[in-house]
Amino acid sequence: MADIALSNGTVEVVFDSEHGRITSLRHRRLGVELVQERRLAESFRILVPLPEWRGHYLRGSSQALRSGHVADDRRSATLQWAGLESPAGRFDITVRMTVVLDGDQVQFRTEVDNRTDLTVEEVLCPALGGLRADEEAPAWRIHHSNWVGVGHEWNVYEELPGSYLGPDEPVWQAMYPNGMSMPWVDIYHADRRVGAMIADLNPSPAGAISAFRAQLSPATTYRGARQWWPTRREAGETPVGLTVGWSRFPFVDPGRSWQSPPVVVRFHEGTWWEAARIYRRWFDATMPYPATRPRSWLNGQDGWQSTIMSYPEGTVTARFSDIPRLAAAARSAGINVLQLDGWDVGGIDRDYPEYRPDPRLGTADELRSALQRAREMGVRVLLFANLQWASIETDWYRDELHEYAVKDPRGFARNSMGWEYHTSLGLAGQCESRMVLMDPGRPGFNRIIREQLEGVVGLGPDGIQIDKLGAGFAIDYAAGPGAGRDASVATGVWDVVRALYEANQGRGGGLGLAGETHWDRTMPFIDASYARFFSEEHLPTTAVAFPEFRQTSCIPGRYERAMVNNCLRYGHIVNVEARYLHGSADDIPELAPYVRAVLELRRNLRPVLWDSELVEPGVADVKVDSDDGLLSAVHRSREKPGAGAAVLNHFERDAKSAELRIDGGHRDAVLWRPGEAPTAIQLPAKVDVGPDEVVVATWE
Repeated sequence: MADIALSNGTVEVVFDSEHGRITSLRHRRLGVELVQERRLAESFRILVPLPEWRGHYLRGSSQALRSGHVADDRRSATLQWAGLESPAGRFDITVRMTVVLDGDQVQFRTEVDNRTDLTVEEVLCPALGGLRADEEAPAWRIHHSNWVGVGHEWNVYEELPGSYLGPDEPVWQAMYPNGMSMPWVDIYHADRRVGAMIADLNPSPAGAISAFRAQLSPATTYRGARQWWPTRREAGETPVGLTVGWSRFPFVDPGRSWQSPPVVVRFHEGTWWEAARIYRRWFDATMPYPATRPRSWLNGQDGWQSTIMSYPEGTVTARFSDIPRLAAAARSAGINVLQLDGWDVGGIDRDYPEYRPDPRLGTADELRSALQRAREMGVRVLLFANLQWASIETDWYRDELHEYAVKDPRGFARNSMGWEYHTSLGLAGQCESRMVLMDPGRPGFNRIIREQLEGVVGLGPDGIQIDKLGAGFAIDYAAGPGAGRDASVATGVWDVVRALYEANQGRGGGLGLAGETHWDRTMPFIDASYARFFSEEHLPTTAVAFPEFRQTSCIPGRYERAMVNNCLRYGHIVNVEARYLHGSADDIPELAPYVRAVLELRRNLRPVLWDSELVEPGVADVKVDSDDGLLSAVHRSREKPGAGAAVLNHFERDAKSAELRIDGGHRDAVLWRPGEAPTAIQLPAKVDVGPDEVVVATWE
């Protein structure tokens, strides 16, 4: 029987007629063929745990294809496998894969009918097997965003940051949303600038937990700290290739059926930057609340000061009566936002979810009065809270809250976490107060956390920073019908954040909502992410997909001028955490005046340094040729067409230089340094950048 072939003139997909394996997936015009090693081609994998064998997978590559219906225009098909077999026997399960070609993309949907007395826990479909490249392998990258919004990538056809303990063939995988901020990866050619985005495009507002999985057959070879693909010489006749795909966790119970959201393979020109823009277009067209929703006052603020008022082991650094002093210190550094942590009972990371003022720090009325006094001084206050975490050490947890804890398959609460900040044993993780993940998808805890957060609003802050919001997504095996075990926590979190936003949108310019998250589903509601960017460079994946979303970069020490400069380059909020969150700008006399000067410079250049978006390196019309160690970024104004800026800084201890040029001509520009008068220049021009300096060139 002939192979099953689909084509729309642009994209082609071929399945073998015996097993329905995907033996070709290519884009003709771009010259991209993903399946190069057909001996490793696959179609699907499903996990059907047995009482004595939890790791029991059924693989489509060994199943007989029962039927393959192809549309007359050969742009869609439905493949079906039934009566699946494994060494453990035959199972009355039917899997259907529907494939639709549309322009530059291929959409896959999966249906599972489970007529056994077992549960189908995982579905990997499509499983794209046999991915590889030989001659051009060094130029191919794989890119995804991690949970803190930073891009992570490597040479996909040369390396694999895979498992050591695990399957007999190494696996790398990332969970969404717990390990990825957006559910897509991009495989792209850095030189030819073509690629394919592989995305889990779940149209549900909160999505569900899924995992991108990459498995290398037959093995990797360790070359120092990295794992490499075996060479042709090493492998001989053994086929070498990668299988990738999105694993879903639908828990299809006996007698039930399930249909997946689409997995899309979208070919494109460009690099991962283009994939980010493609995903954003899908997001705005699909989500019920677009990320362009009205923003609160917080979205315009580019400087914070954060202070922990009390710690879980009893250390107190400030009381409510000190808030006006903290606000004055922030103002002295040009900062208009004050984040207060540990204001609630027990101190930071204790006694959650009881969010009432800690009596050690003062009364609720004293807190309200201090917040109003700060507002009169021109400083808005964010109060720190959490959403899906509860302390296990309270009577409330013992008596009630334990019922809502996220449970593992054996009925135990998920692993706990916690911190203590001032003792050696605490820093070693030996005596910290602990908390566990709760499921706001369960009505009882949803009601509790809504009431608690509205109670925080009732104290009169200008906003709330919901901490650990991106670190709390897991399968809840105790979740009841409805959202399901794979979606309950995410659905509950999304629902609480949405409700908080909706209830307070018109309150004094909107209640400012920040969160320690880069989860894409919160973008319509949250204006800023509480984040740390301590590295010199990172791949700004979230900033490319959602350029209007703000991210902090924490400045903990007294001499962090280079970190402050980096905030200017990436467009991050300067978040002063003086004395490592114990103090205020008054405690960093060496740095506070410089913070003020940098913020004044950015505010003077707001159209090109704040209401702006980053431009992909090498694509901007203004180019930067620099010494090794000098860092740069080009911004393009979102408000003023044609206006832009180049930001130059570095972390070296000696001066660096760069040449700014524009291809094929000259351009008038202005050179800016914090605290200094601007200088008119004409590009091309040589620019010197001293240690701990930042230089900005702007043009119209």
